[in-house]
Amino acid sequence: MTLAVVGAGAWGTTLACVASQNTDVILYTRRSERAEDMQSTRINSQYLPDVTLPDPIMVTAEESLVAQADHVIFAVPSIGFRDSITQFSFLRPDVPYVSVTKGLEQETNLRMSQVIAQADPRRSGVHTAVIGGPNLAHEIATGHPAATLVACTDNEIALSLQTVLMTQTFRVYTTDDVVGCEIGGVAKNVVAIAVGIGDGLGYGDNAKAAVMTRALAEITRLGVAEGGDKTTFSGLAGIGDLIATCASPLSRNRTVGFLLGQGKSLKEIQGTSHDIAEGVYSARALSSRAQSLNIDMPIVTAVAKVIETGVVSPDAVERLMTRPAARE
Repeated sequence: MTLAVVGAGAWGTTLACVASQNTDVILYTRRSERAEDMQSTRINSQYLPDVTLPDPIMVTAEESLVAQADHVIFAVPSIGFRDSITQFSFLRPDVPYVSVTKGLEQETNLRMSQVIAQADPRRSGVHTAVIGGPNLAHEIATGHPAATLVACTDNEIALSLQTVLMTQTFRVYTTDDVVGCEIGGVAKNVVAIAVGIGDGLGYGDNAKAAVMTRALAEITRLGVAEGGDKTTFSGLAGIGDLIATCASPLSRNRTVGFLLGQGKSLKEIQGTSHDIAEGVYSARALSSRAQSLNIDMPIVTAVAKVIETGVVSPDAVERLMTRPAARE
């Protein structure tokens, strides 16, 4: 098997490194000069400067080489995801696509598997998989133990991805719950911004635990309403991903929230980093999606408001804490 990874950011490069322990990998990046640099130096200096790319990885900017792959992983931000699917519409429709992007498309509020189906109607949904779970790229790239979840309605595709990605330090589980896996991945990024805001304001661990716990209830409500399996949210793609993203200083979304809580504006934060925090782009879309299903997600709604205004207002926390008393 040959695996292609479209997108040479931290997560795409990490997955290429993991898979290269089991198979040949084509790592695609749009800029030819960057591809040449990574291919010759064996370093992704922009995202993983302390990780050497293994020999089975070929870095390229040649689109045609991606056609050699048996599976294609798309590791690009949600804001460019549709364009990437369109760009590679020349690939055979039966080649399994794997989305590792934990976001929603802003204009349509669609999950990435839905974007694939809409952008390339030739493709059957059974040929689309997603990956979720507590996956902080740098830890995995440097060999720290971790686990992930591959979701696909076609069990054979899920098992083939499990085989190519499983290593001694990276454990891969499978499920058929694509919806639940995607909703968990999208929502935890938004919640991590909320947790980061609390940390930036110095609210302490009680507040962090409360936000994460209540947010998990929100995520589960939405996921089930979307058609996901309730048990998914008590596993890797649910609480597992939530814990890692909300608690780790490596989390881009938590970092954005932390800086917001310290008084910086969103414009300032985004101007000082090339990293993309998906929660910033997904907050409004997720809140809108919940409202369309009549699902109450007050934490997500509060974050969406912060993203809309670009700053943490003094009454943001008060609005959450003074909601009507309720039964858990």
